[in-house]
Amino acid sequence: LERQLQKVGRELHLEIESLPEIHEDIERLMTAPGVGLITAATVLTETGGLDRFNEPEQLASYAGLAPRIYQSADTVHHGHISKAGPPNIRWVLQQASWVAFRTNPYCRKVHLKISKRAGKKKAATALARKLLIWLWAMHRTKSNWNKETNNPICSKSYRHAESLAEAAH
Repeated sequence: LERQLQKVGRELHLEIESLPEIHEDIERLMTAPGVGLITAATVLTETGGLDRFNEPEQLASYAGLAPRIYQSADTVHHGHISKAGPPNIRWVLQQASWVAFRTNPYCRKVHLKISKRAGKKKAATALARKLLIWLWAMHRTKSNWNKETNNPICSKSYRHAESLAEAAH
């Protein structure tokens, strides 16, 4: 079984290298904590390309990682995640969030902060959503994860960078 998995992994890697337009994106996404070849490839293929989404909230909603919202007049209730969209993307991001929690101090800090009030499993799902948004921002800005500072690219910094670029023109 181990040999078969290695063979499939090599074949997948060779196939991705033969497609230069997605090879660069996958290599960039793999710099994020917890994200490997399978996770990066799944996110790109299951979403149909991250360029489709203008806002990170659209991507989170498509992936089923956004909370359901029930509202009537002035009352707003936030429910569980919607689980809309492809289940494979949620599964690989959930697994990536557990790896990121174990290997990255920043992700561990985020996870522990959320788990104090919501529990470990909900914190892992929240971290999976954050990881998806970070991947979207990395893709949009064409930047890698900053390993020295453990500084994720967040959507707010992307919007700020975008507004500065527009002001310069």
